[in-house]
Amino acid sequence: MGDAASERASLLAPFANRSFASLWVASVVSSVGTAMQTVGATWVLVSLSASPGTIALLQAAGSVPLFLFGLPAGVLADIVDRRKLLIAANLWMAFAAGVLAIASFAGLAGTTTLISATFAIGVGAAVAAPAFQAIVPELASGPNLPSAVALNSVGTNIARTVGPALGGIAAGVFGAAAVFGINAVSTLAVVVALVAWQRVPTPLRLPPEHFWSATRSSVRYARHAPGVRAVLNCAGVFFFFASAGWALLPVVASNRLGLDAGGYGALLGALGVGAVGAAILLGALQARLSAITLIASGNVICALVTLALSVVRHELLGMALMVAFGAGWIVVLTLLNVGVQASVAGWVRARMLALYVVVYFGTFAIGSLAWGHTADLVGAPLTLAIAGVAGLSVTPVLIYLRGRDAAQPDFKPATTDLPTLIVEPNDDHGAVLVMIDYHVPREEQAAFTAVLRQLSESRRRTGAFAWRHWIDPNDAILHREAYVVESWTEHLRQRLRRTLSDQELEQAAAAFSDPGPATRLLREAESTLPATAGLSGLSP
Repeated sequence: MGDAASERASLLAPFANRSFASLWVASVVSSVGTAMQTVGATWVLVSLSASPGTIALLQAAGSVPLFLFGLPAGVLADIVDRRKLLIAANLWMAFAAGVLAIASFAGLAGTTTLISATFAIGVGAAVAAPAFQAIVPELASGPNLPSAVALNSVGTNIARTVGPALGGIAAGVFGAAAVFGINAVSTLAVVVALVAWQRVPTPLRLPPEHFWSATRSSVRYARHAPGVRAVLNCAGVFFFFASAGWALLPVVASNRLGLDAGGYGALLGALGVGAVGAAILLGALQARLSAITLIASGNVICALVTLALSVVRHELLGMALMVAFGAGWIVVLTLLNVGVQASVAGWVRARMLALYVVVYFGTFAIGSLAWGHTADLVGAPLTLAIAGVAGLSVTPVLIYLRGRDAAQPDFKPATTDLPTLIVEPNDDHGAVLVMIDYHVPREEQAAFTAVLRQLSESRRRTGAFAWRHWIDPNDAILHREAYVVESWTEHLRQRLRRTLSDQELEQAAAAFSDPGPATRLLREAESTLPATAGLSGLSP
């Protein structure tokens, strides 16, 4: 009994922060409006006898923007004020939903209008998603972070439970235009909560990054962060196959179960009930089972439900299947999100979450289009059967991918003193070459090389775009580590980005050297710079 109470208290702990609580409530209200609009728009297409491919295209229209703009949005979230960015994105979504409502009242909301408006709202969601996820650690840090992520999932699925039912009722009683208008108004709730949040910006020791430089550093970080790669690969595999159930559910509801808009909303509501229940129990499940086991189990549940949807003909059985699908879906979704949060340093969190969003919605959109097109060719039942069997078959792949990086480094920032220059650079055009010499005894060189290999990943994650390990043929104990960063400011940023794990690797490499390592910095020569660039001297 005490354990259950403790689990509930842990789940609710982030609500102690009033800003988190108000933003959570506002996001739930907004998500209810979004879920209502999804049902309204989808059922308009169903009522127009749209093909499965067209219905899947509507699903993809909301996901494609997160694939196209997710990474640029993550870069922006790391280099501008996230609060202001979120306010602008939500105002844009409210505007797009309002335009759709007006068009619908005027009788102009056909297939093209619905898909275009869904895409426009998706653009706003793409800009908001990484910034919203990145502010979660600001409001609920440390041990409360998993609970905060789970609560966000609970909120989303409360909206999925209530929103579709309300959307189906509202669409049937008042028409789709009223549903679109409700979504526009509900989105403004988030704007109000964001305006009330008095965010304390983190003081910057250096100027903000340039957009393209920040984008390049995002890609470098992801390539050389094993934990991030593992989560992204796992997400791509899961979401592609699981998207079939989402994309073809309207077809199952209409053609096989004979449901109207309200019945379809009830199916989505059942999915939300399963998701909320699983999110509430997730803390207890994590105390007993590993994340890898839970992810594999969630995938198996989603795949079995997708397979069962190919033959279901009874509404109650369909509802039960949706409860199970929602539970499996939210377990995988939450654990992958937490996996990204736990696998990155703070300075790049929004960008890595953006990459996760890109993979999530990119594979979801591609999967929706692929399964919708397949259903046009061979029918929805056979398509669902194929997707379900394929989803089951990739379970070992998910276990392998997610299990490759079980141990997480320490991402707390290291204490860093910035280097002093004899002459301060007056421009930022020239690259900087960093050379570190080590003197390593012969008998320890194999172990040193293994540590240096790990250190090379650290250098690349924090900003190096070229790294080499050199050995002096005339002095076998002399090893040189050399790497290049884009500019002097980028070199300073690299030093500030170092985590305790990075620092431990540096200390481990330095421990092999007697005497200790010697570092030199070189600036790119004037002859290789553009004619407009200047030069300044650096101390050796």
